[in-house]
Amino acid sequence: MKKMKKNVLFLLVIPVVLLTVNCCRREAQIECLKLSQSTLALIIDSTATLTAKILPEDAANCELLWKSYNEQVATVDNGKVTAKGVGMVEIDVSTKDGKYSTTCMVTVTHSLPIEPELVFVEGGTFLMGGFEEYVDPSELPQHSVTLSSFKIGKYEVTQKEWVAIMGDNPSLLQSNNYPVYGVSYNDIQKFLILLNNATGKNYRLPTEAQWEFAARGGNKSMGYIYSGSNNPNDVAWFWGNTHSQPNPVGKKAPNELGIYDMSGNVFEWTNDEYRDYTGNAQMDPSACASTESMNIVVRGGSCFLDKMFHGNKHYSRVTNRQITKPAFENNEELGFRLCLDE
Repeated sequence: MKKMKKNVLFLLVIPVVLLTVNCCRREAQIECLKLSQSTLALIIDSTATLTAKILPEDAANCELLWKSYNEQVATVDNGKVTAKGVGMVEIDVSTKDGKYSTTCMVTVTHSLPIEPELVFVEGGTFLMGGFEEYVDPSELPQHSVTLSSFKIGKYEVTQKEWVAIMGDNPSLLQSNNYPVYGVSYNDIQKFLILLNNATGKNYRLPTEAQWEFAARGGNKSMGYIYSGSNNPNDVAWFWGNTHSQPNPVGKKAPNELGIYDMSGNVFEWTNDEYRDYTGNAQMDPSACASTESMNIVVRGGSCFLDKMFHGNKHYSRVTNRQITKPAFENNEELGFRLCLDE
């Protein structure tokens, strides 16, 4: 009889112990670590708080470690992010054992981005290349190009828009509503990274074909030599009417699509490396440039070339192509406008 009682007690104890062990394991199991935001836009000297959450919610408490991978841009203390300088920083939060972690990309600018006003350009087919008296060999042969719809800046990027992101102003003549100029292709890539991370969009420079199609007036084109007119004085600031003096954006007449200053004022960077035209028909062509490219196409003419170059007006025609190096900044000529895929 004594032996039987001992066995019964043993059997009763074992299930209780197993149940306790299983409970502990369930409470300690972490499935993932989440942050309240995956991206964050701040201005210098501002703060924001990131909240970390362990899943499942009934998992055991675990100490979290916070890390900034670029403390010159922003620091982090238990989720409180403090912006210090313009740029991008990755904020990391991880469990103490290092098994689980997640990150937030923080973009710091001088002030909140001013998003450009864009004009919708419906896709279509056009003949790209030179077609009038002052045609240059680089503009030939004419060739058929078909483009998908896109959006492009109604105006050239202004100094106010540039300063909001970058904090500095490279332009010689400085005023908020003037186009920013004296910016290199490489400078613009830094601007785009900050702008896109702050807005969550994918702004870029237009391709050369997109630029020309928009300048011609898209599907509403009247076949003008300049963007919106055969008379450059109507639509363009060039040496003959402004003598190396840039002007505020949008003061001349727009083209058929309601876009301003695609002829004159400042040359505009495109996103394409220079290549000779062929006669082949093309669909959404792009010769995407890089910071190491030898020559990048700029378009639109400017107010700075003097009268020895025909008073600059012929450089402002919609087909004219000029080339320059990606690091070239020339404070007297180079600006840009933005593009966004539809």
